[in-house]
Amino acid sequence: MLLLARVPATLRMKLMTLFGVLVAMGSCPLGAASPVAEAVAAATSVRAAIEAGERGTWEAFKGGDEAAYRALCCAEFFEISASGELHSLDDIAKGMRSIVTKRFAMEDVVVTQLADNVGIIRYKLAVDYVEGGEALPTKKCWAVAVWVRREGKWLTASYQESGFGE
Repeated sequence: MLLLARVPATLRMKLMTLFGVLVAMGSCPLGAASPVAEAVAAATSVRAAIEAGERGTWEAFKGGDEAAYRALCCAEFFEISASGELHSLDDIAKGMRSIVTKRFAMEDVVVTQLADNVGIIRYKLAVDYVEGGEALPTKKCWAVAVWVRREGKWLTASYQESGFGE
């Protein structure tokens, strides 16, 4: 303590604060993440997994890959289109055979984790289709999908589109 008495007061306070921080860190091994940091990392990876899965459904649809699309969906998957039509997974597969997706864009993507095994993704969607060799007008809408984790794998359970408000 005698040495500390000769140190200016402001520097002494900084050294004592540093000492307190080092003592506190001693209770947490170096390199170990705090529970909060671990929770944030897990949530971030869940969000990334859901967004990657949603993009994967669009890539599969665009590529006409029915098997890949089905692999990302629950068996009981359903879709409600922007026009209000209800489609099953089998309906979507039929659509993949008759409609060609030329381009899709997802903007303003937000993923919300509701529970350990449930998340919702919402985004603005723009998609260009060709049907019967004829380009359709660009479809622009809001899209929302519910994703569930089953046996460690994220799958989409439902998808819904809604037109933009005025």
